[in-house]
Amino acid sequence: MSLDALRKTVMKVRRTLLDLFYSQPIYVDDDCVEYECMELKCDDDVDEIFFIFSEFSSKGPIELNATFDRSPDEILVLLHKQ
Repeated sequence: MSLDALRKTVMKVRRTLLDLFYSQPIYVDDDCVEYECMELKCDDDVDEIFFIFSEFSSKGPIELNATFDRSPDEILVLLHKQ
């Protein structure tokens, strides 16, 4: 899957997509996992997610996160509802 295809899938919510990022697990020792926030900037980053998942899926999930912006029209609708 390319970054463009991933963005198009996420954009189905009809909001402005600001960025995509994921939490990459970093194993400090056998009983301790820390997560580093990694931004998706190109297709290689998407490939890395699938590689990490294939290598570490038994240790836990990989979270994909997105930041959206509301359009001016959506903000006005929300203001009028109050």
